[in-house]
Amino acid sequence: MREADIQKEIVTWAQKNGIWVVKYPGGIFGTTGTPDLILCVKGRFLALEVKKPGKPPKKIQEYRQNEIRKSGGISEIVVSLEEAVKVIEGVG
Repeated sequence: MREADIQKEIVTWAQKNGIWVVKYPGGIFGTTGTPDLILCVKGRFLALEVKKPGKPPKKIQEYRQNEIRKSGGISEIVVSLEEAVKVIEGVG
């Protein structure tokens, strides 16, 4: 399954469950390393970087993840809808 397919599954699930979500644009329209999906869950900022299983994040993606965490947000790397749901449901 492609990363784009996993992202689409997560977006669809989030929308069906009343969660605000946006797919962050990559390429020339976005900031390098910004996570793929930005969500607001129970009033908390959540960023998800979606990867294919076995594909590690790039250094810039890890850097952005740490920036988000230092700012008080939640940032995780997920490889499936199931992992994303666990993260989302764990937001308190």
